[in-house]
Amino acid sequence: MMNDTELLAPIRPLAGVEIIMSCMHSLMRGTSQATQVLHTSCILPFDAYLDASQKLLTEFPILGACIREYEGKAWFFSGANCRDIPLVSEMVSDSHEEERCIRTAVDDPLAQESSLWQIRVLTVNGESTTKIVMTFHHAILDGHGLSVVGTRFLHYLDNFQQGGTEEVAIRKFPPSINDFLSEKSSILPHEPVAPLPYEVAVPIKNRRTAWKSMLIDRTLRECIETRAKEDNLQYNSVLSAALIKAISDNRLYEEPMEFKSAVSLRIYEDMESIETSSLGCYMGISSMRQVARNKSVTEIAKAYQIGLVKDSLKRCFTKTHYSSQDIYRTMATSLESEEFTGGVGVTNIGDISIPRDYCHFELLDYFTTVNRIGGTYMVVVHLYKFNDIDTIQFVYPEPLTSEEKIDKLIQSFRYHVTYADRSAGFEEKIESSSTYSF
Repeated sequence: MMNDTELLAPIRPLAGVEIIMSCMHSLMRGTSQATQVLHTSCILPFDAYLDASQKLLTEFPILGACIREYEGKAWFFSGANCRDIPLVSEMVSDSHEEERCIRTAVDDPLAQESSLWQIRVLTVNGESTTKIVMTFHHAILDGHGLSVVGTRFLHYLDNFQQGGTEEVAIRKFPPSINDFLSEKSSILPHEPVAPLPYEVAVPIKNRRTAWKSMLIDRTLRECIETRAKEDNLQYNSVLSAALIKAISDNRLYEEPMEFKSAVSLRIYEDMESIETSSLGCYMGISSMRQVARNKSVTEIAKAYQIGLVKDSLKRCFTKTHYSSQDIYRTMATSLESEEFTGGVGVTNIGDISIPRDYCHFELLDYFTTVNRIGGTYMVVVHLYKFNDIDTIQFVYPEPLTSEEKIDKLIQSFRYHVTYADRSAGFEEKIESSSTYSF
């Protein structure tokens, strides 16, 4: 009798960061999946969402893939059982139940052996708006892809309401990231750091993703950008430096601390052949040691920016030849340590460029987060911009990291971001941080 893997067709082996995401997902119950919430101004018939989902699946063949082990490696497979539309529509009683459903979407792991995405359509009884909750495996989608799939899905919804019979252009299956990277550099591992122990050890199944969001309005953003320009710094370097300084203030790590940054490889000149509208995970993880004590935010930002460029050139733009078994063993050992071995991370998702206005509805609001229940990171900070407003989101694993610690971290972070622009008189321009309420 054939098993179901024999009924599937192998597409290509996973490579680089795809392997890391697959192993994280398997070991840490979905800790490598991203969820975005599109809040729209009307309720459409179920057929509209089904049609849009089907067209999304047709346009992007990678959505019809799954991940399986094959000849000792992790591979993308395709097959009829991967073509089912993972769409759920729910009417919920109130906003509390709606929030519970969204949190479930964030924390419930996708079954990567059968599907790499899911869409939930949530409507609160008696209300006239809808939340579209889209969850994707991180091996098939990076920050750029969030805007792509959100834009295309809303476009197909609007087209359905207009009675259109648009022909769908089919994209290529995203090529392997290793097709674009260098073989040149050998990377020496860092000496191990002394990570912060978990405050309480709990099984993976009992860990939750928690987050608190902080907004930066346009005025303060312009001030930070001006200051960064004067010091020949990037905007995100200033924000990362403020985070490093805040971690030092609260003594959350022994220094030097392990600080990791997600780096988009789409800017790499050899990757220009990748379609702008292509999905795929084209990123690397830059890892640096940071010392903040007795340094200003500007000094830290300069060291961070220089280190990011140097480390990225050596690490992120170089092929990795680790097998999925090697990565799996390393991660399993990390989880057994009951320490935050991943350190602290920062991800710049960028500008969420999903249009807001459509013929039959409006995109009222947007939210995104990445599942971090695995617990190897004490906190990961995500930066993204929607509707000309920056969101700085602190994502952490409960109960491994306490809310009290995050509150203190945010307070210090706010102080250092504000301090960098105090001379401009904008101390109060950062809105108070709070848990995101849907």
